[in-house]
Amino acid sequence: MLENQFPILKRKIRGHRLVYLDNAATTQKPVVVLEAMDEYYRKHNANIHRGIHTLSVEATDMYEGARDRVQKFLGAASSEEIVFTGGDCFDRFVEFTGSRAIVLQLVEC
Repeated sequence: MLENQFPILKRKIRGHRLVYLDNAATTQKPVVVLEAMDEYYRKHNANIHRGIHTLSVEATDMYEGARDRVQKFLGAASSEEIVFTGGDCFDRFVEFTGSRAIVLQLVEC
């Protein structure tokens, strides 16, 4: 059942199952994403590409590993074509000219 993958959908609002249609603003997360986020924030939370300390190196490795997996999944020629942005508010101001960049929204505004 979908509710097993998305725990928030088990909620009842005014006696009815939750139906969430506002995905343009905030997307609900499945259990696998919530668990991965929890693991990251509990054990590896640090700025990427900004330090030589252990946590920063781990965070950078995890970030670049995600880019590699997305590149393979999408069939992009290079992981450098994969650009993670902060959300739709920022994406609207990003312009890619002359490139095959793939923009993925990861975090809401």
